[in-house]
Amino acid sequence: MKKVSFALVACITLLMATLFVSCGDDDGRQPENSITGLELPKSDADNPIQSGQTVEIKGTGFASSCEVWLQPVATRTEPEVVKVDVTVTSTGISFVVPTLTGKYDVILKQNGESYKLGTLFLVTPVDESVEHLFAASVNDDAKPISTTFYEYDPSMDKFTEYGTVDGDLWKVVLAGENGMVYYFKDEGLFSYDMKAKSEKQILDEHWLAKMDKTGTGQAIGIVDGKLHGVKYSQKSGFTLVQISVDGKETVVKEFPAFAAAEGSGNADFFCDDDFLIFMYDEANKAVVVPGLQEIGTGDDTDAYPTIVSLDMTTLAVNPKWSAQLDWYGCLNVNGQLWLSSIDEKKGATIEQVNPLTWKTGQAVEVLSKYNVLNPVFSKSLNAVCWSQEIENTFDKDKVMMYDVATEKVTESKATLPYIDCLFAVKY
Repeated sequence: MKKVSFALVACITLLMATLFVSCGDDDGRQPENSITGLELPKSDADNPIQSGQTVEIKGTGFASSCEVWLQPVATRTEPEVVKVDVTVTSTGISFVVPTLTGKYDVILKQNGESYKLGTLFLVTPVDESVEHLFAASVNDDAKPISTTFYEYDPSMDKFTEYGTVDGDLWKVVLAGENGMVYYFKDEGLFSYDMKAKSEKQILDEHWLAKMDKTGTGQAIGIVDGKLHGVKYSQKSGFTLVQISVDGKETVVKEFPAFAAAEGSGNADFFCDDDFLIFMYDEANKAVVVPGLQEIGTGDDTDAYPTIVSLDMTTLAVNPKWSAQLDWYGCLNVNGQLWLSSIDEKKGATIEQVNPLTWKTGQAVEVLSKYNVLNPVFSKSLNAVCWSQEIENTFDKDKVMMYDVATEKVTESKATLPYIDCLFAVKY
């Protein structure tokens, strides 16, 4: 075999290195003055940015049609580049960090060019929390009235008293993140830390229209892990606000009012009792608010069950109502929205639905036998859960569970004197 000269090898190596560097420059080149005042948030291996957080990159010169991609810095395989949904403003861009861990270059693509803006250290925290199923039971006989939380263990079919708060809790509990839950009482909106067993008032009674007719607050829900509220005015329409732990409101989106089911003008829509929680359909980017709309005037009035979806992308309002039904509700099951409707004569209908069109899909036939009110979904159990009174009794409620995988319904033998609602929360 002929020997290859050292000089030839060196030339080939130099040529390959030159080609490699040239290719790398194409992906990461930064033309002069493309973005002015560029500033990325500080991050390093000890202080990474967590998934779910919003990254704000300051600077001017971002095109409204620009794209932002995250590319891993060091990888021995083909790099998995992730495109993020970016918001462009006059002062810069922002995006929510996806589920990623490691060191990532931020690549900007606009006007046919690709630029490296900088590098971020990202991390997806390991979720070691455990989901717990609770029942809330109001003690009407207590003086003063109080509400007790009971943890229910399906494997043991057992209720265990967990904690008590003063006052009459209103029918529904909204589960947030990190063991936080939210609910209304006569005095307003409260939070409860399930880990610390501590309660805090967030808003007073004037926020909720049900408590104060001068208020426009209708329901609360969780959007992107944060507490939000939906307001509605017959004159100005819907407003989605983010609510901080100290009760400060920040307007997120505004939507128009919708036409009344009968007559003319805008609908007189409101949330009452069972309708104080809205659902967020992340797949369709829609806020879904079940409630009622009042029809008629004076003493001749009626309330039609109405459910409204608010399209976060187009700001469209999509109502669905019925004069024949008694109740509309919704539930998020493994990322799929389920619509429940109840006719006291015909029973319940629960089916998958697209809230942007209200086109329904597969129905859950087995649940039509039950009066499924205010159900909750337990992800750890993969089950839809609700409470139900035992027949021919006035002081015994049980837990019903529909297993999504087996499509079977089971019921607890353990009971409580009364279950106002169930909720599933992780901590």
